[in-house]
Amino acid sequence: MYLLNLVMKKLEQLLEEMPGTKGLYIGLNETDELDEGLEPKGSPSEGARFILGEVRGEKPLIVVGVNPSTANVRYTDPTLRAVKAIAESRETGNGDDGWIVLNLYPQRTPRPQELHCKRCVSDDYIDANIAVITAVLKRFPDAPLLAAWGDAVGERAYLAQCRDAILKVAGPRQWLCLNKPTRKGNPRHPLYTKVEKIKPLAFDEKGHAHSA
Repeated sequence: MYLLNLVMKKLEQLLEEMPGTKGLYIGLNETDELDEGLEPKGSPSEGARFILGEVRGEKPLIVVGVNPSTANVRYTDPTLRAVKAIAESRETGNGDDGWIVLNLYPQRTPRPQELHCKRCVSDDYIDANIAVITAVLKRFPDAPLLAAWGDAVGERAYLAQCRDAILKVAGPRQWLCLNKPTRKGNPRHPLYTKVEKIKPLAFDEKGHAHSA
């Protein structure tokens, strides 16, 4: 409960200032204390990042990945560069309103195979992450919503559970996908995709994606 309250208090402060020139960032260091996201070489592979973004209007591109890597306020990693390019393209229809990156699970690591195991998964992380996503979707009801977690959702069973919880939170909102889903029925990850089209996406009752 402490971590949930800590994260949500920070998010409320940030959302009150949106849209604006100030970025969105909420991260925790390895001792679960708020950090400023200003490490020059990127965030460490410990702790968590719940949100990262630059919002300039009411329809920022909201991207939901699998987990955060090394990007922070000061440092842009390859995935974030891909997200920015997508947000700036005409395909998303969000103009110059910016972007927000969220994730299925907020643990920071550039390697999904190193995510918490079943015994180590943090319910506090999950609860705070779902609360952040719920608040962001409520604050930006007309923002385009891009699913981008790729096949890495299969790395841990709890990732699929997090996906299902987020799909429930999103309700009837239209999801988007890069090109078309993977053969395993997952929305494509932007780092491994040459973007040709951004298309409407739908999910079945098992969370498998298909073109809408």
